[in-house]
Amino acid sequence: MHAALNQFGLWLAPGQINAWARGLANGWPWLIPILQGVHILAACAIVGAAGGLGFRALRGDSASLLQDAARRLLPWIWGALAVQLATGAFMVVHRPTRAFGSLMFPYKMMLIACGVALMLLLARRVKAEGRDPSLIGAFAAAAWIGVVLAGRLISYIRAV
Repeated sequence: MHAALNQFGLWLAPGQINAWARGLANGWPWLIPILQGVHILAACAIVGAAGGLGFRALRGDSASLLQDAARRLLPWIWGALAVQLATGAFMVVHRPTRAFGSLMFPYKMMLIACGVALMLLLARRVKAEGRDPSLIGAFAAAAWIGVVLAGRLISYIRAV
C-alpha cells in the first residue's frame, strides 16, 4: 500500500495542479505556514469539540444535556473538518511526495474516516433518547487525538 501511495505522489509531483500550488506558494511565501496554522487550529477545534461531546457522553450526562451539547458542538466539528479538508488538500497537492511517501499518511486518513463515522454515530445516538453513547464518544475523541498525532508524524516517519 505504501509503495502504491508513494508512486501516486511521484506521479502527482510534476503535474499541473502541483505546479499551480507551488506557483501560488512561491508568489506568497507565507501561504504554507498560514495554511499549516489554520489546519492545526481546525484540528484543535475538532479535538476540543469532539472531546467535549465524547467525554460528556462518557460521563453519563442526561439525554437532554447531551442533545444540547451536540447542538452546540457538532457544527464546530463539521466546520473545522471542512477547513481541514481544504487546507490539507492544498498542502498535499503542494508537496505530494511528502504526504504520500509518509508511513503515517494512510493511517491519518483511516483515523479521519473513523472519527467522522463515530461522530455521525454519536450524533445519531444522542438524538435518539435512551441509547447510551458513552463508548462511542470515548472512541470518537480518541480517534481525533490519533488524527492529530498521525498528522504531526507525517513529516518525520517515511515509508520509503
